[in-house]
Amino acid sequence: MVDILSLLSAIGGLGGLAVIISVAFWLGKKFAQIDERFKLINEKFKIIDHRFQEIDKRFEEIDKRFVAIDSRFKSIEGELKEIRERLGRVEGKLREHDLRFDRIENFLYRLTTAIKSINEFTIDILGYEGVLRKEAVDLIKRETSRILSFVSPNPLTKYEKQRLKELLEKDELTLEEAEELYEIANKVLEEHGDKIEAWKLLWYSRFWIAYNWRKMKETEKEG
Repeated sequence: MVDILSLLSAIGGLGGLAVIISVAFWLGKKFAQIDERFKLINEKFKIIDHRFQEIDKRFEEIDKRFVAIDSRFKSIEGELKEIRERLGRVEGKLREHDLRFDRIENFLYRLTTAIKSINEFTIDILGYEGVLRKEAVDLIKRETSRILSFVSPNPLTKYEKQRLKELLEKDELTLEEAEELYEIANKVLEEHGDKIEAWKLLWYSRFWIAYNWRKMKETEKEG
């Protein structure tokens, strides 16, 4: 009886040892798998570290580019400042030229006004004193009629051009008609002072004004 119990105890002890060995083997395999996983994790971390290093390098390159861009902007700002200074000098010179042109324009305006006044005075005197005859004025009239070809649409209105045509077709003008023609002649001369026809139109209108003055004077004497 004792021998059988001893044998069973021995068998039980061997089974327990086998279990312990099996558990130890299983744990060894698990630890080996865990080690492999840690190795994989370490490899992945190395890859991630490498990528972060590449990202850091790219950021460094971007920083360098931003530095270059900042430097370029500073250079552009300097160039723009220089351009503004040059434009300021150019504007100053243009203002000086504008003042000179204004003085020249004023001089030419005064000169033209003086010439116009001299012409009017001369025609007035010659017409008033009867030195200019109607026959001579008819020649001026024929020359003046050519002005109708270039006064439309500027500076006369459609009505003024039509009125000019009607006045030039008359053989004789009253004082009111002559003064009306003189107003039209002034507008034409202001726009087309470089054309001799414009001046002839002025002379023609002034002759009829002077002619009517002389008629009025003669009528007063007869009365």
